[in-house]
Amino acid sequence: MNKIDVLKFGGSSLATKENIKNIAQEIKSLYLKTRKVVVVVSAMGKTTNDLLNLAYSISANPLEREVDMILTTGERISMALMAIALNDLGIPAVSFTGSQAGIITNNSHMKAKIEEIRPYRIVEELEKDKVVIVAGFQGVSREKNITSLGRGGSDLTALALSASLKAENCYICTDVDGIYPVNPRIINEAKPFKRLPHKIAYFMAKTGAKVMHDRACSLALNYNISYTVRSSFNTNGGTMVGDFNEEIKENPAIYSINFLSNLHMIKTTNDNIKTILNSLSVKDINIHSLIFNDGNYNIFFKEEEFNKCKEYYSFEQGTYVIFYIISAGFNDFSGSFAKLYDNLYSFGIKPYHVEANTFLDSIFYKQEFVPEEMLVKIVDILRKEYKILNLG
Repeated sequence: MNKIDVLKFGGSSLATKENIKNIAQEIKSLYLKTRKVVVVVSAMGKTTNDLLNLAYSISANPLEREVDMILTTGERISMALMAIALNDLGIPAVSFTGSQAGIITNNSHMKAKIEEIRPYRIVEELEKDKVVIVAGFQGVSREKNITSLGRGGSDLTALALSASLKAENCYICTDVDGIYPVNPRIINEAKPFKRLPHKIAYFMAKTGAKVMHDRACSLALNYNISYTVRSSFNTNGGTMVGDFNEEIKENPAIYSINFLSNLHMIKTTNDNIKTILNSLSVKDINIHSLIFNDGNYNIFFKEEEFNKCKEYYSFEQGTYVIFYIISAGFNDFSGSFAKLYDNLYSFGIKPYHVEANTFLDSIFYKQEFVPEEMLVKIVDILRKEYKILNLG
């Protein structure tokens, strides 16, 4: 079989029928060159949010199995419309749901894990020179339940299929030109990286960079799957992520500054921590981070996990935000973190907790301010003293 290209298009890229038609034209151009194209699609625009809100308008605690049944319809609409658009252009195309594409998962709903890929039907259609459109974000369990991979799971679908099909190229097409050191909508002079090592991309996704799904980056890191993040409407440029050696240097450089906001916290003692962690495991609840602060354990949860368990545990009042600094050598130079710490206090807002590690620094705050405004302040502090890569 000829070399295969896998492309994934996100919801904002597919938000309108005009966008779908434009992307179909792009796929046509690639197909005429290679003949072997697999396209993974997300739901159109804000469809997933609308479907989730609809489910919760019926019940405050809808069964997760049924929520998955609802949410996965969004991607099915996108895949069918894309197949219709391509066929209308004279390009043979067929659409598959996650289960039809052979994506086998465990039986955990709303955050299922891929256990196996059986892409037999995809291969059959590729051999007939058809473009295969796959609904992202979903699969089927061995118990024959429809499952979803979690928000942003279409990235995971694309990379998993790319590995399974031994694709030549995998393109994650989104509404920005690549992966940036900071959110370009907040710091507009930031420029996308031309290439990034897997490790950096994974930590950036894990710490608030929303352009890639963190589990997708983890899969790519573990299986060394190279991919390119680029704009849906600009085939040039983008950020290539792969097994690259980082530049050898002795000067501190910062790769990324991001944040995660609206985190919820359980505070507990050494006597209770094991019981709570075991209970969370039984309930299939993921924690974001666990720290030891002022004699207590603090367990932090993202909003979606908090909503699943808030009735079972006693949470602290209010929410928290964590700012993350990913760097090479930042903490190897004496005084670097001391300067940062002094400047943070100059804002008049005391951090709740600070952690300094070899590669990743974390600054915890009670969320009593606008996180985007604090990000600008932290970036301004750091860029005066250190090099923030790809930030003018």
